Amino acid sequence: MGLTVIDMSTISPTVTRTLATKLAERGIAMLDAPVSGGEKGAIAGTLSIMVGGNEATFKRCLPILQALGTTIVHVGRNGAGQVVKACNQIVVALILEAVSEALVLGAKAGVEPAKSCKRLVEAMLAAGSWRYVVHQ
Repeated sequence: MGLTVIDMSTISPTVTRTLATKLAERGIAMLDAPVSGGEKGAIAGTLSIMVGGNEATFKRCLPILQALGTTIVHVGRNGAGQVVKACNQIVVALILEAVSEALVLGAKAGVEPAKSCKRLVEAMLAAGSWRYVVHQ
């Protein structure tokens, strides 16, 4: 069975692959498993975990990951977890940018900002527009 390192930080995929190679030279397996879900998800054990590494190692470590998260996806070789996390962050950033632009548009179109922001957010939540961001 041997030792396994599960790195749950968000770091460079290149660094991850280098670490995995150096660990493998010593007979140690590695999974890169960055998370999404924030402090609330960590406390509740509902993190989303994107895992890169050997599939057999992933399956062996799955019970450990299940103690921390509810959405756990093996996405490929070492470094793939980091790449998927970066892709996730791009999507979140673009959604936040779009929401900001929508709020500015509402205000510039003459809707009272103090009311428009609250009502626009309520309307977008009701329509499901922020479903993804709210869960982050």
